[in-house]
Amino acid sequence: LKDDVQLRASIQSPQRGEASGTSTVLEQAPDPERVQRMERQYGAVPPKGSMIRMALYRAGGGKQGNVQAGTLRILKSAVPYVAQVINHQVARDGADAESLDDAVMRVPRLLRTRDRAVTAEDFEALALQSSRRVARVKCPQEATGNGHQGVVKILVVPYVDTAPVDQGLGLQPETLRLSEELQLDVLAFLDERRLLGVQVQLEQPDYVGVSVQLEVGLAPEYTNAQAQEDIERSLIIQLYRFLNPLTGGTDGTGWAFGNPVYASDILSLLQYMPGVRYLGAISLFELRYREGEWQRTPMPNGVVAPGRNGLICSWHDRALRSGHTISIVA
Repeated sequence: LKDDVQLRASIQSPQRGEASGTSTVLEQAPDPERVQRMERQYGAVPPKGSMIRMALYRAGGGKQGNVQAGTLRILKSAVPYVAQVINHQVARDGADAESLDDAVMRVPRLLRTRDRAVTAEDFEALALQSSRRVARVKCPQEATGNGHQGVVKILVVPYVDTAPVDQGLGLQPETLRLSEELQLDVLAFLDERRLLGVQVQLEQPDYVGVSVQLEVGLAPEYTNAQAQEDIERSLIIQLYRFLNPLTGGTDGTGWAFGNPVYASDILSLLQYMPGVRYLGAISLFELRYREGEWQRTPMPNGVVAPGRNGLICSWHDRALRSGHTISIVA
């Protein structure tokens, strides 16, 4: 073992030759056959002070394994000679296993596209396959029609951590931006499957925020202040889940592209929540990004329309007053 360790150390960190005049003294190269026999000799002890790197590491756990840097500090089981641990980088790109329902929907798309991008539906199906980090896509029909010959525009919504939604904070549009790395992955995948002469453009949807102000009457038994606060918080979290590109809509798979929000949608969502006796006045406010800033506008008609390629979202920002407000009435 000692000889093998010394040999591996000499391979990884060969000593430099010593020059004297015009001649150079070099060490003899190790026997290649012996080096090959040493490969994958698990249990060998590396030389002291060696820099050890893992080129690839995979583990289960799904999306809950996506954690921020510095959060993994406790060993779940004792490891010999390991005193402490810490993750210096963000753990990302973890995804849950595909559900049976998702597989049932994906297989027909695979059979229809035949791994070739021709129609708008083909581009949507293949863009979803290009990366596990792609959550939703839309290929606007006008992008492949008149006036845009040879150009296919695809709107992409990436997977992001939805924990802030359950914390009553929603998802800020800034977290849904397309990273350069993801764009390169999707474009490279589609480039091998598009027709010659077709140019693919990736864009993010026009995110439109919705802020809800709502009056709620509670059942008579909910007179305790803490109980009222809990109901108020549950209603706010439900609104953030509903008005959301990833978990929103009536089916919980994300708010549909281009679908407006009506005050009646809020009524249908919350009227049967536990503790709610009745819903009072409902006010909607629209948030759009114009001239380099978000602008909040009241919608007296009770409708927020994001536009054909727009997508509804909601988030909490005290300065913008973008969050939802629940008022408990007697």
